[in-house]
Amino acid sequence: MNTKVTVYIPNHNYNKYFKQAIDSVVNQTYDNWELILIIDGYNYLSIKTANIYKKKYKNKIKVFTNKKNLGLRKCCNLALANCTGKYILRLDADDFLNKSALINFVNFLEDKKNIDLVYSDYFYVDETGNVIDINVHEKIDRKKSLFNIPAHGACSMIKVETLKKLGGYNSIFDAQDGYELWLKILDKKSIDNINLPLFYYRQH
Repeated sequence: MNTKVTVYIPNHNYNKYFKQAIDSVVNQTYDNWELILIIDGYNYLSIKTANIYKKKYKNKIKVFTNKKNLGLRKCCNLALANCTGKYILRLDADDFLNKSALINFVNFLEDKKNIDLVYSDYFYVDETGNVIDINVHEKIDRKKSLFNIPAHGACSMIKVETLKKLGGYNSIFDAQDGYELWLKILDKKSIDNINLPLFYYRQH
């Protein structure tokens, strides 16, 4: 499949888990990806880790270093401004993907052209990566309602074109992006979910 996907990982002092997050992208069964690594606030170890992967994977990985911590939403907008994929997905630096995550998300969006955002179930893992629970979403009922729990801000795949038309992320806020995108895109009734656990959400 020729559809290119952008995955980006913002990292603010999470070098302990950074390598596992990156490995979960480069080891995907779907290989038409680019990876944007954003070091949010100077961290020597994280910069070193990012540059090792950039050297190994050359044109597939981009590295950005913010000297000061800019916060999540500004990092999201930085990734959006520099991505070249048709779809984009954020992976937090302490989480990691199932190896079939990208192919499942891409196949879903390519099959359902009216969908702008797709999300999945996920596993909860402890600090060492052991599965401790699972989060299972009910199938979304297409109503504009917060009674449906919004997609996790990370590991939701979104059409880049749609996200840009919505103006990206509102950087006035400096918190998770899930609710904002949920409400913006739900107006268009173009959200759907895959009932498979496709990423691992670390609990600290």
